[in-house]
Amino acid sequence: MEHVQKNIPFQYIDTKPSPNKNRKHAIVIGGLLAARVLADAFERVTIIERDHYPDTPSPRAGAPQSHHFHYLLQRGFLILSALFPTLTLDLKALGTLAVIPTTPPFVSIYAHKKVFNGPTNREVFFIEPVKIEWRLYRQLIRRPEIHIRTNWEVTELIATTTQEQAQIRVTGIQIRARGPEARIDRLNADLVVDASGRNSQLLIWLEERHFALPSEERIASGLGYATRYYKKPEHVNVAWYMMRVHSAAPHIPRSGALSTIMPGIWQVTVSGMAGNYPPTDEAGFRQWLRNLVSPDLYNVLQNAEPISPIRGFRLPKRFCTMPSHCCSRITQQKWSKQWLPVLSTDNLRVF
Repeated sequence: MEHVQKNIPFQYIDTKPSPNKNRKHAIVIGGLLAARVLADAFERVTIIERDHYPDTPSPRAGAPQSHHFHYLLQRGFLILSALFPTLTLDLKALGTLAVIPTTPPFVSIYAHKKVFNGPTNREVFFIEPVKIEWRLYRQLIRRPEIHIRTNWEVTELIATTTQEQAQIRVTGIQIRARGPEARIDRLNADLVVDASGRNSQLLIWLEERHFALPSEERIASGLGYATRYYKKPEHVNVAWYMMRVHSAAPHIPRSGALSTIMPGIWQVTVSGMAGNYPPTDEAGFRQWLRNLVSPDLYNVLQNAEPISPIRGFRLPKRFCTMPSHCCSRITQQKWSKQWLPVLSTDNLRVF
């Protein structure tokens, strides 16, 4: 879902390849947007993806969080639209619900108050996240400078020692085909970007090549989701398109959200923090909704018809992050479901 809050101008500066001998080939491990940005600065960009992209907009194994509620802010949508100029038309062609609300379209419910946000004088898009990723993928495979190798996984980094400064630098990767043959291939590159997210093996690869490891920051997370789709009851007449019931941490670390993703279809996601994972069984899911700080979401679903199973997604209780200066020629991006990192080819860093 994309929420336009206010009109903030944005212009993407297209940085065409400069006459730089080190800007011929870039490799991106699992990142469509990073590849799109790098395509303006490198002659060739290769994306390494562990699984296969479907022929139609549907969830894939490499993006298990795609079943769940996402909230893309205006700045992120403006950046996407600048990088992919036909994105709006493409999403509408997929049946995206696009409206210009005349009444407050968003309801935010807290422990002691209810806030109605809007209306806006601009289009608001309600869409399943998987449709956005699928459209970006379809546009990228049409670009001659971008190559996507699916069903391959990175096994190690290729590194050499420079003669000028006697320093070790990454010059490529070794990959292995996923399947019974398990073929091995080696790819050379001027830049390697790791955008594989929380399952990245970057620390292991760095240690194998005797790079000094960065300090780790361990953060208690324990974040989990459970999502189900509902058919909106015909007799329910509400002016809003989205309702969000916020948590009241630390006493009530649970929240829930309902979003209209297409006419007559609701997506409902509940979440918990610090190891309070929402259940995926029928009785437990309903009880979780009942135990939110407000009964509004539970009540509005009383006569709604479930049209999907309950799908869960859990993050471990602990995960680690790393600083951007871990290596001069490697960048790791930690993707967030709410914030869109922008990769600058002149100053690579973690956002």
